[in-house]
Amino acid sequence: MGQIFAHRLRVRYSECDQQGVVFNGHYLFYYDVPAMSCGFS
Repeated sequence: MGQIFAHRLRVRYSECDQQGVVFNGHYLFYYDVPAMSCGFS
């Protein structure tokens, strides 16, 4: 079994809609941040 990788992200107020849910256009950005911190390019 592989290692577990955890990376905390801070969601900014401007990235949320009026109900407090992250706008789906930012999901790929949130996927890319941990991938880059692991060394994948």
